[in-house]
Amino acid sequence: MSQEILNHFAPALKRIRSGAVEREQQRTLPVEEIKELVELGFTGLRVPEELGGAGASLESVVELLIEIATADSNIAQALRGHFAFVELLLEAPDSEFRTHWLREVATGKLVGNAESEKRGVYGDPQTFIDEVDTENGPIFVLNGTKFYTTGTYFADYTWTTALLRNLNGQETLVSLPVNLRAPGVDVVDDWNGFGQKLTASGTTTFKDVEVDPRWIIPRTDTPTLVWTYLQLNLLTVLVGSAAAAVDEVVVRAQSSTRNAWNPGVERRSDPAATLAIGDARSRVTVIRGALLDATRHVSNAATIATPDAFNEADAIVAALWPIVSEQALVVTSNVFDAVGASAVLGEHSIDRHWRNVRTVSSNNPVFLAKNAVGEYALNGTPVGTNIGKALSRPVSLSS
Repeated sequence: MSQEILNHFAPALKRIRSGAVEREQQRTLPVEEIKELVELGFTGLRVPEELGGAGASLESVVELLIEIATADSNIAQALRGHFAFVELLLEAPDSEFRTHWLREVATGKLVGNAESEKRGVYGDPQTFIDEVDTENGPIFVLNGTKFYTTGTYFADYTWTTALLRNLNGQETLVSLPVNLRAPGVDVVDDWNGFGQKLTASGTTTFKDVEVDPRWIIPRTDTPTLVWTYLQLNLLTVLVGSAAAAVDEVVVRAQSSTRNAWNPGVERRSDPAATLAIGDARSRVTVIRGALLDATRHVSNAATIATPDAFNEADAIVAALWPIVSEQALVVTSNVFDAVGASAVLGEHSIDRHWRNVRTVSSNNPVFLAKNAVGEYALNGTPVGTNIGKALSRPVSLSS
């Protein structure tokens, strides 16, 4: 990350970190913390300068997300939808849609995510946009309920998927950004997972929401890196959570008034502590470096913009998923050995890092990622094959 960007956000990151435990214990959503990041220009970091943004590199933004996740992993994940939306715009060809929305995010507009549904069939959503004939001409009305709408609670818009039903009977799977201030939009923080409690990954309901047809985009089979960007964000959350666990246990070990394991040894020289911390920090160093290396591959693939380049980038990121997930779980579990029982006291909430890692890693089972990477290596099957199928409406469900 450029030192300029790091210095720009450093004071905000310090404030975010200082309040993380209190927010966790009181279940206080990081509304003000995210607002400060927006005010500092986070939303437009990747937007080209000619469109009002900072023109920062993908590597710089991923590094910043790691630092945000280290301060509070909830916030990094809450920014996931925005991060992917901007990258989707950047890789798209020039259009009114692309220019308009890049300018919007450059002015400080934050975009959330509202694509998933509890029903679980992505390609056949129970969310609909109906073309309705009125005396003033046709309008388009959105209805439906989305779950796992991470970041939407904090955002100005949310990116959602629906089935467009035209008056002529045509049905098309589409996506669009929806204004969260529009009448009929209701966002509820009802996420009750044992980890990532403050991402507001709850429910968003659309009831008779009139939407602008200019921003309704049909889903296509055009190759894209959007899945990879979404995974990059989750990987920053895993790496940041592991790094934060190490940092906090180090502070506990430094402030400890007794040596629980070897009373005859000066507490800061106790091998039980130095080995546990050294092992954990080594693992974090490796997974952080691997993530940044993968990010460079993704950035290069976006520049090359060929299906083969996209497939290779997908495979590299997919290969990281099981390793980073497993290592982050090891770190956030074993690092407690450096201090012992005092590290598990509720007042420190260090356990939140293990809970957060376990929650994030459940987004994609590690065995599926390993299998996908093996299929790609042996047979050349793109790791996004199954994802691509999910983006098309199943014929059997539409009949």
